[in-house]
Amino acid sequence: MATAAYQAADSLRTGEQSPAHTASDLRETATHLAAAHAIAADLLGRMAPHLPLAPHWNPHEAISRLRATGAAWVRLRRAWAQTVSIPDSGPRSPLTVQAASVAIRLGRLAYDDPTWTPQAGPGRPRAVGELLDPQLLDALCITISTLAREGATIAANQARLCTDGTLDLYSTNRAHRPDGESRRFFRLRPSQHAELADGYRQATRTSEATATALLPMSHGYEALKATALAPANRRVARMTLELARQQQHQGRPNQRLDSGRPVTPKN
Repeated sequence: MATAAYQAADSLRTGEQSPAHTASDLRETATHLAAAHAIAADLLGRMAPHLPLAPHWNPHEAISRLRATGAAWVRLRRAWAQTVSIPDSGPRSPLTVQAASVAIRLGRLAYDDPTWTPQAGPGRPRAVGELLDPQLLDALCITISTLAREGATIAANQARLCTDGTLDLYSTNRAHRPDGESRRFFRLRPSQHAELADGYRQATRTSEATATALLPMSHGYEALKATALAPANRRVARMTLELARQQQHQGRPNQRLDSGRPVTPKN
């Protein structure tokens, strides 16, 4: 994801048609990253009571920062709502596809639906016990802990697209239409450029703060996974032992405990 972010900041030469960012791409990326951070905050909130306390890690602070970062991406989405670039169509940027896949991946981990998409809205949440399954917990810890770092990289690079003139941006917001302008599309005013630039600065700052808050989870997810599963393993062991005792006293009266060999009853 980070590599794609750096590459997408410049022209991508992949043939006759070069995928490049458009205003709709950046709006779509902001939408998917807002959804991804909201889902990640919800997932971490459900998992946190069952995870061990790691040194210097406050899961409640991490959850709050994930939500704040999601809100920053929502504000960017609104800033792009009435902004277009010319042309505003063509081959999709690989980064746009990557950002969409992150939201879909987190949603399919959070909801019990292997075909979930953001357009479907919230689904039936997975049971907490299922979230703590070794393989699923592994995927969740890795995806959540890297989400904010990816977001910070994307925000920093997309800010460049708005400030260095790479994108030819126009507005459809009549409130910003210059006096005497009759065309439907008109160039962005300095205040609109400033709004986009400030939005990306805010998204970069909140993403970096969230990445710092999630760093202990990123470094220690194997320990978190092992410790979170230990109580479940102990419960299974207790149930197995209790079942063995019941079978010993109720269902196997002719079993000799000293040798383990069955006694042949006499007629």
